[in-house]
Amino acid sequence: MTKTVLTLNKQLESARCSIRYNYILFPNVFDIYPILIKRGFTLPSPLLQQIRPGIRFDGKGPIAQKDTLIFECNTDKQVFSLSGNTIKTVCDELNELNKIMNDMTSFSNDKIIFYEIQAGFTFKITEKAIINQFKKYFSSSKLNKNAIKHFDRKMSLFSLRLFDEKNLPESPDYFEITIEPHPLPPYNLLNIIVIYRHHKINEFILFTKEIEKRIIAYIESLFE
Repeated sequence: MTKTVLTLNKQLESARCSIRYNYILFPNVFDIYPILIKRGFTLPSPLLQQIRPGIRFDGKGPIAQKDTLIFECNTDKQVFSLSGNTIKTVCDELNELNKIMNDMTSFSNDKIIFYEIQAGFTFKITEKAIINQFKKYFSSSKLNKNAIKHFDRKMSLFSLRLFDEKNLPESPDYFEITIEPHPLPPYNLLNIIVIYRHHKINEFILFTKEIEKRIIAYIESLFE
């Protein structure tokens, strides 16, 4: 059987990587500004004017930018985030920043709870009947039989949301994927959202490099 070919629309790829810490008192965010500047980030003028001895940064939002990369922080949640147009660009930069920050006295990898990526894709699929494929998997299930019983009509799936069976969403090791067709004809665009979390940076980076390949293989398997 010929496999369905998927084409990733790179213009609609996006990624957001985060580092979550666990401090009693979150270190001063201003301590990492020299690192950001060294890595080529620019800082907003109002924040630059605040940097002086004894002044702490508390709050949330963007604090630096490099090309399409945006560096954000949330001091209440103890999170640093990096957003951009591609997984590779975001994860490569996050990995380099993480290595440098680990050598600081302020921010240590020992205090990291997890690394997280939230990635979004749009796939254009040559097979337009993705909704029919969902219907095929759902039609004979008990869920559908109960839906017919209680709602007096046949039901089908419009989207899939799968999550890690062993770990719930609040776990530091977690994975979920949502697959949803674009809600307008010809229904040949698939919107994909992935959330992945791991407490070890090496495993985290390795998985993020494989996300696109794994998604394509899974979508193709729905047509086998």
